[in-house]
Amino acid sequence: MSHCENNNPVLFDLYSENKHIVSDRTVFDGIIDMGGLPDSYIGVAVTFNDIPLTEITDDRAPQEGEFKVDYRHGWLYVNPDAYSGKSLKLDFYSRGIELTPASRIYTFDKNGRVDMNTTLQSYIDVANSTPSFIESDELSNIVSGESFSTIFGKIRKWFTELKKVAFSGSYNDLSDKPTSMRNPNSLTLNFNGSSAFYNGATSVSRTWYAPTLVGTAGYELVSNGSGAPIWKAPSYDVCSTAASTAAKTVSVNNFKLVVGARIYVKFTYDHTGSSVATLNVSNTGAKNIVISNGDGYVNISNKLSWNANETVELLYNGTYWIAISSDMRLISGSQSASVIIGTINTPGYCDYRCDGTNDTEMFKLAIKKAMQCWSAKNTDIGYTNTAVKIFIKRGFYNITDTLYTGSGNTISYDNYLIMEGECEHAVTLYKDDTTKPLFNHSDIILGFKNINFYHKGVADEELICSGVSYTNCNIKISASTNNGSIHYIKAYNSDNGIVKMRGGSFYMEIPSSAPMPCYSGFESLGVDIQNCNISLKNNVSSELEPSGSDTELNLMYTSGTGTRGSFPKIIKDCNIYCSGNTSIVAGHEVSVLNCEIRLHTGAKISHFPTNSSIVLRNTFANNHVLCSDDSVYMRFAVITGCSFDKEQAYNQSVIGSINLYNDVSSTITGNFFHGHWTLNLGGRNAIVSANMYRGSLIKGATCTGTVTMANNISA
Repeated sequence: MSHCENNNPVLFDLYSENKHIVSDRTVFDGIIDMGGLPDSYIGVAVTFNDIPLTEITDDRAPQEGEFKVDYRHGWLYVNPDAYSGKSLKLDFYSRGIELTPASRIYTFDKNGRVDMNTTLQSYIDVANSTPSFIESDELSNIVSGESFSTIFGKIRKWFTELKKVAFSGSYNDLSDKPTSMRNPNSLTLNFNGSSAFYNGATSVSRTWYAPTLVGTAGYELVSNGSGAPIWKAPSYDVCSTAASTAAKTVSVNNFKLVVGARIYVKFTYDHTGSSVATLNVSNTGAKNIVISNGDGYVNISNKLSWNANETVELLYNGTYWIAISSDMRLISGSQSASVIIGTINTPGYCDYRCDGTNDTEMFKLAIKKAMQCWSAKNTDIGYTNTAVKIFIKRGFYNITDTLYTGSGNTISYDNYLIMEGECEHAVTLYKDDTTKPLFNHSDIILGFKNINFYHKGVADEELICSGVSYTNCNIKISASTNNGSIHYIKAYNSDNGIVKMRGGSFYMEIPSSAPMPCYSGFESLGVDIQNCNISLKNNVSSELEPSGSDTELNLMYTSGTGTRGSFPKIIKDCNIYCSGNTSIVAGHEVSVLNCEIRLHTGAKISHFPTNSSIVLRNTFANNHVLCSDDSVYMRFAVITGCSFDKEQAYNQSVIGSINLYNDVSSTITGNFFHGHWTLNLGGRNAIVSANMYRGSLIKGATCTGTVTMANNISA
C-alpha cells in the first residue's frame, strides 16, 4: 500500500510528469478513464477510425465528433450514443495520476466528476454482524429506513402466525376442519338416455356413448342435449352409381345439408351419361354438381367428368355442390393434356406411372384413354380436326411392343394424336424389338414434341401413319434388323402423307452386319424438314456409283409424278452429314435450301435414277457442299447461290478434278466452284451461267443435250 504526504494510504503511485501517452481506449457510457492527468497546456488529441474529434470547453454535452476533457481528474467525455462500446485513440502528455486515499469511497456525479466526501465510516460491513431483536406485537410489512432489529422482529412475527400447514401442505395440519355433509336434495344425472341419482351417500357412474368401438376420433359431436349424443361420421363416402346414371347418391350418418357443408366423394366410375350429374347426400335432395367458371358455374357432364376412382371434395353453397379439389385431374390435376404419363419417381399428378417393366402397357392404356375423347358421342367433340394430347413427364421409358394399331377404334384421318415430353431432352422412348412397329395405323396423324427416340431394334416399317410431325425431337436409329430393308416412317396415306420436322435431330446408321438391299428414314408423299441436324451412316457399303447391288441408305423416298405438287417437299436450314453409300433425296422434286452438306466417302445428294427423262421443278439453293469423293450426284432443276468444295483440299489453291452429275434439264447459275469441276449433264438441256470458279468449270464429254455455258468467271 502507498501513502500520500499526509501519510494517508493511496491506491495509485505517481510517475514522472510529462509522460507521452498514445493508446486506444474503449468508451463506457460516454466516459473514458484516461489513465493520467493530461497537460492542459499541450491539450489532448482524439481520433475515431483515423478521423479527429473536436474538443469543446463550454458546458454543453458533446455531440458526435466532439469531446470534453476533465483535466483535473483525467476523464474524457464523448457522446454516448455515437461512441459507447467503441475504441478511440488518445494522444496526450500526462502530468501524473490523481491520488485516491484508500480510506475513502468515491462516487461520480452525472458529469463524471469525483465526489470524495463519503468515507468508509458511512458504510457498515454487516456480513458478520449479529443484530439483537424481539418479536413484533403485530403483523406489518417492513419499511425502508427501519433498523435491522425492527425488520427481524417483523419477520419473527410472520413465522409465528404461519402455522405448521404453511410448510407441510398437509390437510391434516389444518385446524378447524369442516365436517362433510350429504346433499340436502338428490342430484339427478341424465347420461345417454338413462337417469341416476346422487345424494352424497353412494357413488354413481354412467358411460358416455361413443360412435365407434375405438372412440370418437374423426367424428363430430352434433348434439349433446337430452337423450343420447349425436355424432356425425367423417364426411366421406364411396359413390358406386353407374357411369351412365346422372343421379349420384352417397350416405353419411347424421349428415345435415346446410350452406358450407363439405363432403369427400370417391367416384368408382366416371360420368358418361348424357344428362347433368347430380349428387344426393343421405336423402337430403339431388343438387347439380358444378365447377367454378370465373363468374359462374359449369355442370358436370360426359364432356367434363372426373376419372374413375377419383376422390372429389365438394362444397354446398345453398344451390349446387361445387367441386373445389380432387386427387386426380378434375380440379387439382393438370389440364394441359388429355392424359399424363410419368414414372414412379415423377412428382406431381400422373394418370399412369411406369416402373420400367410395365411401360408399354401404361402407354397403351394412356393412348386408349385419349382415344375415348374421340369416341365421345356428342357433336361438340365430334371427329373433324380433333386433337388429343398425351403429356409425358421426365423419364426413360422402355417400349417392347406396338403402342397403337387402331384395333377397336374408328379414327378419322383428320384427328391428331399428340405426344409431348416435359421439356427437350427430358424424355426418352427406348425400343430394341425388330418385329413389331412402334405405331401401326395408316389413318392417324401423329405429333411428337420434346421426345428422344432411341431405336436399338427396328421393324421393317417402324412407324406407319397418315402423317407425322416432330418438334424438338431427337431420333437415333442404330439398329440391327431381321429384315432385308427398313423404312423407319411410312406415311403414304393420300389424306396427309407428310413427314414434318422442326428442330431436333435425325441419326440413322446401318451396322456392318446388316443385310441388303435398302434402308430409308422416310417413305412419304411429302417432307417438310427445317432446322434439323441430319446424319446418315452406312457401315456396309461405301459404293459411290449407284449399281443397285449394294446396301443403300437414303434419308427419304417421295412419291412419283402422279401426285407431285400436292404435298410440300422441302429440306431447309439443316446440317446434313452423310457417310458410306447414302443419299439425301431418293425421289422427285424435293428442294434443298440453306443447308450445310458434308458428303463423306460414297455419299450422294440425290439417288441416281434409272429414268432420266423426268422434267423436275425442284431447287438446290444457297447450300454449301463439302465432298470427299471425286463425284457429286444431284438431280435438281435449279442450282443457284451454292458453293462446292473438295474436303481434302479446302484450303489449297490446286486440287484434282471433281465430276458433278445432274442428269435433268436445269439452270446452274450464281454458284461458286472450288477446284476443277466437270459438269456431266447427260442428254438433258441446261444453262450454265454467271458462276465463279477457282480452278476450272467445263462441260463434260458425256453431255449430249444443249448446254449453254456463258459468263462463268474465274476467281
